[in-house]
Amino acid sequence: MALRVSVRGLLLGGSVLAIIATAVPALLPAAGEELTPRTVAGRELVDAQVIATQRAVQRGHARALGQLSQVRQLKLAITEAQAAAIERKAKDDLSAVRREAIATVAGLIGLKGAQIEPYVVSTERELDRADLGAEPGVLLAPQLFNVVRRADALLGQIADRATRELTGSGATPSPRPTGP
Repeated sequence: MALRVSVRGLLLGGSVLAIIATAVPALLPAAGEELTPRTVAGRELVDAQVIATQRAVQRGHARALGQLSQVRQLKLAITEAQAAAIERKAKDDLSAVRREAIATVAGLIGLKGAQIEPYVVSTERELDRADLGAEPGVLLAPQLFNVVRRADALLGQIADRATRELTGSGATPSPRPTGP
């Protein structure tokens, strides 16, 4: 039994497929919004999330500073001047990461241009005075969590790099035996 398809049928079928192919992608975002509705939090919840994010970044910053402090208490194989320079650079880098994370949060909550710097400065002052030692973490909104995750990763990398520099630089290699 042979299947017979007319040219007219092929053209009609192709036209229908072309219409569907162009219409479906245009409808998918609308269907996606229907399936996963977006919830907008009230101002009170947003403020709580922002504060929790700032504090989470500060805990990561404090953890990295604590790591540096512990390493500095060791007897290091480098000079005090070298150790102080490495520590100063690491602290500057840690502060820059914290500052950038706070500025990112400012952008996420809708602050623009000249509003960001005063927000960052006042937030840094607040965080420097805050005692967050035993404060539990909070489940954060995805965009805010990403800020904390990225800041924690960078803060850890900076502290680890400084630790390696403080404990590894300036060490003389062990003598090697010579001869047979």
